[in-house]
Amino acid sequence: MTNVIINKGDNIDFFVIATITTQNGNILGFTSLENSFNYQNINYNIGLDFTSLANATLNSSDNTSYSIKIISNSLPNLFGSTIELGFGSQNNFTNIYSFFLGNVISTTFKPNDITLKLAPIAYNLKRGIGEYFSPNCRAEFGDSKCQINKSAFTFNGQITAVNGRLLTGSHSAKPVGYFVNGIINFANGNSFRILDDSKGILIATVPNYTINIGDNYNIVAGCNKTLKICSQSFNNVVNFRGEPFINS
Repeated sequence: MTNVIINKGDNIDFFVIATITTQNGNILGFTSLENSFNYQNINYNIGLDFTSLANATLNSSDNTSYSIKIISNSLPNLFGSTIELGFGSQNNFTNIYSFFLGNVISTTFKPNDITLKLAPIAYNLKRGIGEYFSPNCRAEFGDSKCQINKSAFTFNGQITAVNGRLLTGSHSAKPVGYFVNGIINFANGNSFRILDDSKGILIATVPNYTINIGDNYNIVAGCNKTLKICSQSFNNVVNFRGEPFINS
């Protein structure tokens, strides 16, 4: 990608892409276009909301920070990921130009999207090296740091009632809160984040298809990254990656 500058007020019909490299080395691509496409062997999926960039100065040579929104309910925690932003003309997909390279320094989840706050590479030179203390676990549920075997906390079931986003199913009964922040996976490949389980399974987004009584699924326990849940629900304190007893 070639570095260029787009200034505020420039009249150009362009699209934006985000190339995200997670700390595990996975590459995720998103575009503001209405259709997905492949560029340099990376698939760029729809869902990038670049509204916050539309009136910004897109300049790779300064220390500009950005926030972007990705419309999705199934993304992993992208904190610490490397991200490159680029743009191209909607009339020419041959060249896409880079205007930002940096890191994700915070994430904000909502039912239908995730907002990423980005800081340029220079930001890393201004902050301390290494991980900060945190009362909450920095591992992701089931990853190499957590070391939990997710299959032991995954339960099969069938849908028995549907009321909008509130589902009832036949999976094993668990204490209230056990599945909050977890995932329900359907046999057709659709997955939904779970917001609440006190009166059934409340999924984060309205499905774009009909969930029927009798549909098969599996449901995965949720983790809120606290020492209490790590101990009581998963007996995994030995792998807890937080410091809850250190004063902030």
